Amino acid sequence: MQHLLRRLGRRTQPHDARDPVFVNKATDLLLSLRYRSEFVAIDPGNADPASDGTPNPGRLRQDVEDEIDIYFQASYYRGAGVQVNAIFLDEMSYQISNLQHYQMIYEHIKDEHGDVQVIANPGQSVSETFLSDPNGPVADTVVIFEGTPATYETWTPESWVTSGNYDRSHFAIIIHGEATAAQMLTYVARAHDQNAGMIFIGDDPGIDGNDYGQWPEYWQEEVDATINVGAPIETETIIAGGDQQRSMLTIMEVSFDVTVNVEDDAFELTKRGEDGGPVSFTTTINDSGEGTKIAFNFSGQFTEDSGSLVDGNYQIRIDGNEVTNEQGLAMDIDGDGLLGGMLTFGDEEPQAFYRLLGDSDGSRTVNVFDLLGLRQTFALMTGDASFDETFDFNLDGMINVFDLLRFRQNFLKSLPFE
Repeated sequence: MQHLLRRLGRRTQPHDARDPVFVNKATDLLLSLRYRSEFVAIDPGNADPASDGTPNPGRLRQDVEDEIDIYFQASYYRGAGVQVNAIFLDEMSYQISNLQHYQMIYEHIKDEHGDVQVIANPGQSVSETFLSDPNGPVADTVVIFEGTPATYETWTPESWVTSGNYDRSHFAIIIHGEATAAQMLTYVARAHDQNAGMIFIGDDPGIDGNDYGQWPEYWQEEVDATINVGAPIETETIIAGGDQQRSMLTIMEVSFDVTVNVEDDAFELTKRGEDGGPVSFTTTINDSGEGTKIAFNFSGQFTEDSGSLVDGNYQIRIDGNEVTNEQGLAMDIDGDGLLGGMLTFGDEEPQAFYRLLGDSDGSRTVNVFDLLGLRQTFALMTGDASFDETFDFNLDGMINVFDLLRFRQNFLKSLPFE
């Protein structure tokens, strides 16, 4: 998600952009997740009739285009110390009757100034035509909501915004007058799930008529939230320490490539099949390295005295709403573009989340190859060069007749995936 930096000035009438007061105090800025870029606000005019029905031609398109061009002159951005990378078309009408007016301005910007982002602010939901008209869009990004927290609480985007047909980079949300950082974080997450790719939330109530009159107290938290919300997170589940053997399954690890906070009920471990059910476990969380690693130890009815799971297929589910980043934002755990979600490991056969006593090579069968492995380590103890704990079923530190008897019970058995 991108963050709209507060506007340093607001205007709705034509100005001479070379006026030093305007250059120094009314330059508009855009802060991207990946880079900083500068942008200016332009009143694009409209052709809507006034409330009494009399025509309102608004600004002439040529005047708008001439004003835009000023910002791209070398004398402007060198003198002010900025390079314009985006144009913010403020006070735009939401009426389709103005579509051609805005399309021509958009076309002018692209033709004359290349890869410049055009952001349109009608301040409310608009027709899909603003982006999909055969004659071209009016902007790259459209502000689909601008208002107070109270209004945003009950607002929902048009269905076409969340249909999956448009990348989130096409939509922005602006909220004025939110006092608390905690609620700001909630709105950042909500806007992300509404397919918004750009947001600004301010704490200025706009009493003086300027909604951008002060920096939010939670400014840095907001910037960090826009960077982190919905950021890709990689999750890895390691069974039996990464060994191919499934003869003993005493350990499992779930790791995240970033540091996360994990609630107690974030994980659900289950023995699959008709004879299955919930598996009890405890976890140890390690944040000392890169990302977070969580080690699992098993207990309960599906666990042997050795600490290994009993024979069977297993799965673990991770609730993305219970795994949050360092700001407390939910993670997109399943990669669907929405925060939260559920990620399941073990519901596909290649993931090989199972235990079968005696299966030393991960073949789902205890056969002669496993027997040969047992022979090579039989009568050895911990510390001996060829000792293989895969066959130490009672974890007494030696491979003996008791382990052989357990092996015999499973010899020639297979465990199909289910």
